[in-house]
Amino acid sequence: MQCRRSIAVELCKPPPKDQTLQNFLTASPIILTARMTELLKLSPSVTENKRDVELDARILVIGVLKAPEGFQVPSEVLVRGFVMPNKNHKSVGTSGRLREPAYSRFGCLEYFRPNAAYTLLLKVGEPSNDWPNPRSDLMEFDLVGPLLPYNAYYNRHIIDLLCVSCYPPKVTQFQRRVMNFGENFNATCVVKGNPLPEVAWFKGAYQISTVTDDANVRVQIVTVDKTTRHAILEITGLLILDNGDYSCRASNTLGTASSTLQLRGLSILT
Repeated sequence: MQCRRSIAVELCKPPPKDQTLQNFLTASPIILTARMTELLKLSPSVTENKRDVELDARILVIGVLKAPEGFQVPSEVLVRGFVMPNKNHKSVGTSGRLREPAYSRFGCLEYFRPNAAYTLLLKVGEPSNDWPNPRSDLMEFDLVGPLLPYNAYYNRHIIDLLCVSCYPPKVTQFQRRVMNFGENFNATCVVKGNPLPEVAWFKGAYQISTVTDDANVRVQIVTVDKTTRHAILEITGLLILDNGDYSCRASNTLGTASSTLQLRGLSILT
């Protein structure tokens, strides 16, 4: 008996890359990073001989990457134009992809994952007034571009294309420090970057918590402005266990940076 290999059929068109991605980003008046919290089912729409489920979505806004000057985006909005293809439909083209209109729709979803993050390309929609309260009080938007995954590849490329003043993190470079045991020690790691980097202190491979209960070691993170953070490492009463290499590590969507501080303690001769 001859076995046939099953071929997975893509229900939705893959997101664009390179020049096509840039064209969509340039043309879209509003670009948001957001989490999809709830799907709101509309009437099914007929596409050839099958029925796809039309959907609106309640969206929790994470960040605003692009918007008209002075335009305020609420923290929660309604986005229209999603469609979920019928997975049981078997009609495929010669390339193995669906010929259905849903395949190329901007809001095509193969499945729904609550709180999944996307980058959405939008325009302000006209109120439809077809939802009862409390949904009707949400500002409505329409999709004008494909759903973009919220991942390292797309986040970096979107920032590269949209932000002319963005740059990867830069951190303070440290010299070796020698202290007497029992003395107090502190070091400030100045981190700069746009978008504002995340930053942390590590000893070896282990991160030093900002909420540690350790009596003599603590870290404080201070946000100075939109592009600068200070990560302050403090050690009270240097112990032999505090000997070692400490690293300040920073990251944003454009890259990472780190700097190592070698701390050595000496016994006081009496």
